[in-house]
Parts: sequence; C-alpha cells; structure tokens
Amino acid sequence: MILNSDILTWVLDEGDRVKRRSLLTDDAIESLMGLKESSMGLKESSMGLKESSMGLKESSMGLKESSMGLKESSMGLKESSMTLKESSMGLKESSMGLKESSMGLKESSMGLKESSMGLKESSMGLKESSMGLKESSMGLKESSMGLKESSLTLQDSSD
Repeated sequence: MILNSDILTWVLDEGDRVKRRSLLTDDAIESLMGLKESSMGLKESSMGLKESSMGLKESSMGLKESSMGLKESSMGLKESSMTLKESSMGLKESSMGLKESSMGLKESSMGLKESSMGLKESSMGLKESSMGLKESSMGLKESSMGLKESSLTLQDSSD
C-alpha cells in the first residue's frame, strides 16, 4: 500500500505541477495578448502622434502664409495711404490754383470795366471833338461868307 500511496502522491504532485504549469502558461498567454494589445495601442498612438505632428506642421505653414498675407495687406494699406496723401496734396494745390484763377478773373473783369469806362470817355471826347469840328466848320463858313461879302463890298466900292 505504501507503494500505491507513493505513486498516488507522485501522480497528485505531477498533476499539481501540470496544473500550475497550465495556469502559468494561461497567465503568460494572457499577458502576451495584453502586451500585444498594448503594443498595437502604442503603434496606434504613435500613428496618431505622427498625424498630429503633420497637422501641427500644416497649421504652422498656414500661420506663416497668413502672416505673409497680413504683411502684404499692411504694405498695400501703406501704399494706399501714401496715394491718398498725394491725392489730398494735389487737391489742395488744385484748390489754390482755382482761387488764384478766380482772383485773376476778378482782376481781368475790373480791367475790362475800366477799359469800358475809358472807351466811353473816349467816345464822349470824340463826340465833343466832332461837335467842335462842326462848330469850327460853321465858323469857317461864316468867315467865308463874311469874306465874300467884304470882297463884294470892296468891288462895289472900287466901281
């Protein structure tokens, strides 16, 4: 019987070892599966990080392009401001020119009025001269008539 008990003990011990190995193997397999899943998760996380990095690079490029666009817009605004200032200066100069032209026209108008007054005075002087000439002509006619009468009187006296 002793033998049977030794064999039974051995069988039981071997059974326990096999069970323990089996349990260890199952735990190891589960651990390996967990490690594989973790590895896959890490790979997916790495891919996500790479995609995020690419997205950040694209965002950085977009920001650089936006910055360049803003700089170009700022330059355009500065050029527009300069153009407006030049236009304003041109308008001020045109306004000054118009004022000077207006003053010149007023002076010309005054000169024309003075010339018109001078012409009227000259016309009046010519009329007076014409009247004087007519009177002188009448005087000459009268003198001529007087001379004729005197000549006739002298002829009568000499006859």
